[in-house]
Amino acid sequence: MNITNRLFTYPVLSDEKDDYKESFFSVDYEQSMQGVNSLRLSFDITMNCHELEQLIIDGKADYVIHLECSTTAYREVLHSVSKHIEHVIPIGRINGSFDAVAFIILKKNITGFFCTDWVDDFQDTTFNLFAGSILAYQNLSSLDVRSLQMQVRFSLFIKESRKVTAQLK
Repeated sequence: MNITNRLFTYPVLSDEKDDYKESFFSVDYEQSMQGVNSLRLSFDITMNCHELEQLIIDGKADYVIHLECSTTAYREVLHSVSKHIEHVIPIGRINGSFDAVAFIILKKNITGFFCTDWVDDFQDTTFNLFAGSILAYQNLSSLDVRSLQMQVRFSLFIKESRKVTAQLK
């Protein structure tokens, strides 16, 4: 799942939108095999919008990571108030590639929301927003699980061949 060409009736923080002047929402992630049967994901969130951070601190919003593999119909949603999220997926749940999208999502209705960093079009405007509203998002690059699996298998093959060579000497 990726957010593409979606229109919002309120400002949203994203590198694909121009609703904020200076604020940014960025998520870096790493993936690695944990043994041969699990995929380990690590997400690091960077954001500099005080008003959105305050919503998270006040328990009104969460950082959310949406994981999806269209081949296997695997879908999982991770909620956190931490800017660092780790998660392990059994490799049998995904096949081929899968997508990830990072969000900030409202948990509660709020009235009169205002941000000092909105572009001039939204200055002096407040918004009443409902639980489930997307406040920020970033589409993350797709991950091809097959390449990670091949790396693990290849490294196991090399380790085993080194053991055999050592035993022959």
